[in-house]
Amino acid sequence: MKLHLRILLATCVVAACLGAATVPKAKRAFLILPAVITQDNALVAFVEFRWDEDEPVEIDFVAGEKGDITYGSLNVFSADGREVPMIHPVTMPLLPTGRKRVIKGELFRIRLYTLSFPERLTPGEYYAIADFSDAYCAGQNVRFVTQKRWFTVHVGKRPSA
Repeated sequence: MKLHLRILLATCVVAACLGAATVPKAKRAFLILPAVITQDNALVAFVEFRWDEDEPVEIDFVAGEKGDITYGSLNVFSADGREVPMIHPVTMPLLPTGRKRVIKGELFRIRLYTLSFPERLTPGEYYAIADFSDAYCAGQNVRFVTQKRWFTVHVGKRPSA
C-alpha cells in the first residue's frame, strides 16, 4: 500500500513539474487610465509594454474609429479590495482586422477593448488590473498582465486641476 502511495505521489510531482514547465509566464504590461473620471464617463483603458525578446511578437487588433484596439479584460476593485461587479452585455465580438508586429526594444501602446464594463461606480478610490492575450510569438500565445492602476471617481464634471 505504501509503495502505491509513493508511486502516486511521485507521478503527481512529475506531472506538476512538467505542466509548470509548459505554461509560459505572463509578460508585464502597463495599464494607462485617466487619474480621475466622473461617474457617467466610460473607463477608457490603454495598455503599453516594451518587448525585450529576440523573436518579435504579433498583436491582433481591430481597426476602430478612434484608433486600433485589442481585446482584453479589465477587472475593477474598490479601495478595500472588493471586486466591482461587471455588466456583460450580449454583443458579438469584432473579428481582428490586422496584426501588428513588435520587435525587440520597441515600446507599444494600444487601446484595450473589453466585452464588459463596471456597474455604476460610486465616488471614491478604485484600482484596475488588465490582461490581454491576442498576441503571438514563435507560434505561441503570449499573455500580458498589468499591475494595479489607481484612479478616482467623482460626481459630475471632472474637477479642475
